[in-house]
Amino acid sequence: MGGYCGKLLQVDLTAGVVENIPLREDLVENYLGGSGIGARLLYELLEGKISAMDPLEAGNPLIFMTGPFSGTTLPSTARMTVNALSPLTGIWGEANVGGQLSAQLKFAGWDGVVFLGSSAKPVYLHIDGEKARLLPAGELWGQDTYAVTDLLQRRHGGDNRKPAVAVIGPAGENGVLYASIAHNKGHHFGRTGMGTVMGSKKLKGLVVSGTGKVDIGNPEGYKEVRQRLLNKMKESLAVELFNLYGTNCGIDAGHLSGDVPIKNWQLGEWGEGINALNGPAFEAILADRATCYACPVACKRVVEIKEGPWQMPAGPGPEYETITSFGTMCMIPDAAAVAKINERCNQLGLDTISCGCTVAFAIDCFEKGLIKEEQTGGLELRWNKPELVLKLVEMIAAREGFGAVLALGSHRLAEKLGGETKKYAAVVKKLEVPMHDPRAYHGLGLAYATSIRGACHVSGVTMGVEQGNMLLEDLGLDGCHSGPSSTGKARLVALTQDFGMTFTTAALVCLLGGMVYNERDFVDCLSNVTGREWTLERVMRCGRRIWLLKRAINLLRGAGPTDDCLPEVIRTPLTEGGAAGSVPDMELMLKEFSALRGFDRDGYPSREEMTALGLADVYAALEKCRRGQ
Repeated sequence: MGGYCGKLLQVDLTAGVVENIPLREDLVENYLGGSGIGARLLYELLEGKISAMDPLEAGNPLIFMTGPFSGTTLPSTARMTVNALSPLTGIWGEANVGGQLSAQLKFAGWDGVVFLGSSAKPVYLHIDGEKARLLPAGELWGQDTYAVTDLLQRRHGGDNRKPAVAVIGPAGENGVLYASIAHNKGHHFGRTGMGTVMGSKKLKGLVVSGTGKVDIGNPEGYKEVRQRLLNKMKESLAVELFNLYGTNCGIDAGHLSGDVPIKNWQLGEWGEGINALNGPAFEAILADRATCYACPVACKRVVEIKEGPWQMPAGPGPEYETITSFGTMCMIPDAAAVAKINERCNQLGLDTISCGCTVAFAIDCFEKGLIKEEQTGGLELRWNKPELVLKLVEMIAAREGFGAVLALGSHRLAEKLGGETKKYAAVVKKLEVPMHDPRAYHGLGLAYATSIRGACHVSGVTMGVEQGNMLLEDLGLDGCHSGPSSTGKARLVALTQDFGMTFTTAALVCLLGGMVYNERDFVDCLSNVTGREWTLERVMRCGRRIWLLKRAINLLRGAGPTDDCLPEVIRTPLTEGGAAGSVPDMELMLKEFSALRGFDRDGYPSREEMTALGLADVYAALEKCRRGQ
């Protein structure tokens, strides 16, 4: 079948054994790829043990998966996922990344890598085509991601080849709960602490090189749909803006609509700050543009600061999420300072969303008198203090002083502080909310509340559809959606979650260039790459199966309908800005959503639907769990 290599690497870190296992046909047919297959593998590997498994125990599998488009030249398909139980949230964890890693893994002949157990000493996995071996990483342990990436590319490169590298930094080694995995320095598996799981396994990273190619099921049809998409991209204003200004291209428009979070979600407008942090502001330090494998969008920034307090050599620049989590959230109106903070987070291996949000939350609590200097080790936490934020980033990665508490994330920080602090912690299911405000787009609020891994704007296509940037007319989603309205949003969210589970998390289409895809484009890509017939009905059924499986994993982990909620700080209306006075009607949307999903009062799906989707074994586990067995 086209689009797949047909095999996985299984790495037993405890025994030091690497073996080839087949990629089962039923996994491909029912879960497609990415975190769809990852979820099914994790469920099977932990069957009967999911509820009690500590995410930092050796028994928690770590699963890297590509999708059927990985390694092809379809535009905006360079992503891949990593999956495990999350040490930050305690539930299903996943993160995805672009770059070169997914293509190189497919060129080497592998659809994914499954890590089991944990090593007694630091190791890394070297994959060179069909050959894969564990190598000692003692001398790499403690080094930052940039240094290790350079070293491993020199060591295993040559003949004009630069291998793809994915490594953790000191944050992952030290157990920061939101540690990331850095791929080629500037691409990060950021969310849910997957770097922390790697650190617990004494796995420093992966190095991957391949020279093969991905087989296409129907080459002629593939050429047609690929050219169709490339033509759409040439005509797309959104793609042009992403190329010009990167993922930060929409911050001005977002500020006007109320989409950009400011001052820990409590300020509706900040013109001075936006002007200092928007796309043109970063042009002063822009050195180059970069792109992921075979992607014409080229949204990645390369920045360089030649002088001043934030001096840094040319390297990966910050994305929108970083610019807002440390810029607008921490009230730092300085592009160069934010770029420097981003560099250190990249080097240390930190998720910039969780890190920036946790720091902003701590500053907010200090400003309100809810944290005292004796708790911070004498540090005075104030807005617009980039030197302080940079110091806190270092302390977090080292788990030093007050940084050890910040390393636990916003939810646990609020638990430790107590009092009124919880109302200012912007988390859903213990995961910090990404940098788009649902008071401006109510459907996004429901998507956040019901997202599997915790608040997420990329595991479905809700945001793109609700904002009118992506049209799914065959699903009845034509782009006519009022942002600050809760009416009809439950249907929109359910449909965009099911479509998105297949589109973004299993087939792994990037949402940026992916905005030009419609349902027909996606179905044609699947059919022509795999050489098997796909329909929109099958796409939606596959997405629903994946969504319900991940939901079931969360239910088995103890996360139920009471966790499907927005934090108080986001349920509080703003008094200024584009979303002033607007708050999502969560009671209405959740009631309608639950009915659409067929949930019972405990948030469980029906036996009939689970059985029809091939999840009868999962439903049986849920019933057993409900009975307390």
